[in-house]
Amino acid sequence: MNGKITISRTTGRKIGNTIRIIMEDDSSSINFLEAEMSMEDFTLALMGKGYIDCTFELNGIQNIGKILETKTELVPLYNPARTTDEEREAALIPFEVDGWAARRSDIKNHHRFQKDTVSVSFSRFVDKEQTDG
Repeated sequence: MNGKITISRTTGRKIGNTIRIIMEDDSSSINFLEAEMSMEDFTLALMGKGYIDCTFELNGIQNIGKILETKTELVPLYNPARTTDEEREAALIPFEVDGWAARRSDIKNHHRFQKDTVSVSFSRFVDKEQTDG
């Protein structure tokens, strides 16, 4: 698999000087690993010392190596500005099939409102074999 690594320095009164390492999977565009350590520990690691302590989070590992697909749909919603949360959720259900998931914030965003519809972005992760015609 291929990916990208980003190493950055963060500073702040509460966190001090820390190094953040982010690993991204090229296929899915998921930042699947985010690690942090002190600048001193990072320097030791660069100089060859092993087993340096750090904190880390894993994200979306079930989708590593998959392909991210996106689409936008016009979701029918009579008078979008005056609907309840339950009505908005119900309007999304017919579109969330075959693994498609709505970006929930879109259906409340007045910039996406059109006459009796809302433009909503959907995404899903699929295996590479499904996208290779």
